[in-house]
Amino acid sequence: MNIEVIRTHNNLRRELWRFNLMVSPGRSTIYFDGWFEQEKKSTRHKWATLNHWSRHMRRDSTTDTPPLPNDVKEEARRISATKVSLLNVET
Repeated sequence: MNIEVIRTHNNLRRELWRFNLMVSPGRSTIYFDGWFEQEKKSTRHKWATLNHWSRHMRRDSTTDTPPLPNDVKEEARRISATKVSLLNVET
């Protein structure tokens, strides 16, 4: 399952933190998958990526692994707890 945490700096600039939640019997793990620094020219334009980092495409990344802020980690944990609690239990 994908999890995205968006940290908005203003209407025209934001950071997008992407995680992947892997759920298996007895263990759930959240992997830091990617980071994107984005901006818009105006509120009518789409988001354009300025810098990015990807766990899977490191050769294509424009920056080294960014430090993961604690508030972003906690938000990812909160979102994952919500998603896991919504999973169906099959018999």
